[in-house]
Amino acid sequence: MLKIVEAYDRRPIAEVETEGADALEVKLEKAARCFRDRDQWLEPQESELKEGSTDPGPVKAVGEFYRANQIPADSVARAIAYAIEQPFDVDINEIVLRPTSQEF
Repeated sequence: MLKIVEAYDRRPIAEVETEGADALEVKLEKAARCFRDRDQWLEPQESELKEGSTDPGPVKAVGEFYRANQIPADSVARAIAYAIEQPFDVDINEIVLRPTSQEF
């Protein structure tokens, strides 16, 4: 049984039945296989921000910014894997990814 509690005072909210450690392990192994099988991944998505202007100057500047500061897909995947791999008693609330070369 998984007990759901309030974040601040740990007051019980609900209880959810679980399948047990063995079933969870099977699901985690399947997720890991899917993670490693990149042929099944969705194609990377591009933002329309780069083409959001008809003025050639800003379009060129934004394109240069993207090329200089883009984060490789593998780096994003490793950051997500880091959050997923944390033990049950560790809570990852949000992940903010930004290139280390970005000044702001």
